[in-house]
Amino acid sequence: MKGFSEKQPKRLLWLSNVALPGAFSEEEGKPPVICGWVNSLAEKLKYRPDIRLSVLYPQELFRETRIRQTDGIRHIGFYEPADPLLSYPDWLESCFRQILEEEKPDLIHIWGTEYVHSLALFRAFGRPERVLISIQGLISVYAGHYFADVPEKLLGAYTLRDLIHRDNLREQKRKYALRGEFEQALLKEARHVAGRTSWDKTHTKRLSPQALYHHCDELLREEFYSPPSWRYGSCEPHTLFASQFYYPIKGLHQLLLAMPKVLQAYPDARLRVSGGGIIFPRDLKGRLKESAYPKYLERLIRELRLKDKVEFLGNLDAGRMKAEYLRANVFALPSAIENSPNSLAEAML
Repeated sequence: MKGFSEKQPKRLLWLSNVALPGAFSEEEGKPPVICGWVNSLAEKLKYRPDIRLSVLYPQELFRETRIRQTDGIRHIGFYEPADPLLSYPDWLESCFRQILEEEKPDLIHIWGTEYVHSLALFRAFGRPERVLISIQGLISVYAGHYFADVPEKLLGAYTLRDLIHRDNLREQKRKYALRGEFEQALLKEARHVAGRTSWDKTHTKRLSPQALYHHCDELLREEFYSPPSWRYGSCEPHTLFASQFYYPIKGLHQLLLAMPKVLQAYPDARLRVSGGGIIFPRDLKGRLKESAYPKYLERLIRELRLKDKVEFLGNLDAGRMKAEYLRANVFALPSAIENSPNSLAEAML
């Protein structure tokens, strides 16, 4: 990039949608087990003497900005409410300006366009020629596929949780569309966009025709590059494994609808599903927190008599995910739309 001295250490600032390991103290809990490709690259960069890496991430626990230096990475947690912002946050742009004044980054790498904080940081920095934006998914595109062919009557259904949050499926799609407007504004102003698929490149040309497109494949988590590898003789025959299920785009309802046909051919077939979310809660508090789509999944499981054929595993770390890939006969990806999900790459590897 013009005007940048290669002799000086690069002050690189990342914006990640989730915290990296090392960002939290033991009292604050553990970071989510997602966005592993971001952490994998951070592990490679933190030992380079020519790069000083800082990672911005949203956190909802503290109103003030939290800074933690661990193992060569500076973690900066800025306050953001748990529910995605649906209007432009001038207050957050001001917060970013203060952080930028202290960090003085040479380059910024924004991981993902799905949240308005990406646009706020981009505008706060004000130097688009020194910002790289990585495409993860495109929420403005995903919004058109949000319902994923669920029954029409489900679109207007409410649970108690949905009423309190004013958040049924139609409202969720509307929120996706609103967030997509910020995404489109960001890409309209971007100069550098990175992606790894023809899908990325096609949509970048459409949404960001002025930007220079950079092809850049991503790293998987370290566990997936080491033995053992999948062998039919070591798997559980007729076992399917799927990851994520909590909203319609992930398409678990389609997989459930297909299971009776699978069971006709393989009566011993089983489906194991990872991912966070409440499904078949055992207590009143859990039942009150359920939204309409998981309740629809529960109804399908009961109606199709799949209760003893489907197991929900919860969130899994890299080691446990690898164990499930090795255990499964088939990895299933029933999403209505995807870019290039890491779960698919992990399963292929």
